Amino acid sequence: MSIFFVARDIYFQGKRLLLVEIDGVHYSIEDKCPHRGGLISRGKICEKGIICPLHHKIYTKNMIKKNCVEFDLKSNSDFLI
Repeated sequence: MSIFFVARDIYFQGKRLLLVEIDGVHYSIEDKCPHRGGLISRGKICEKGIICPLHHKIYTKNMIKKNCVEFDLKSNSDFLI
């Protein structure tokens, strides 16, 4: 199983998103730690997922998959990189 950052600093409907690739599939999650408000995208990737840079909680691959933000790029103009 592998995980990679694909894109950072993406904004959609007023939310900052992080795009990651997990085992060849792309997921977007809100780029904000719900505990301390830090940017998850500034964390480090480990075998289990992404480590929060502020309090070192690991956002596992399963957590990312469950909390992904879905959007349709073809029908929405609120998407900014």
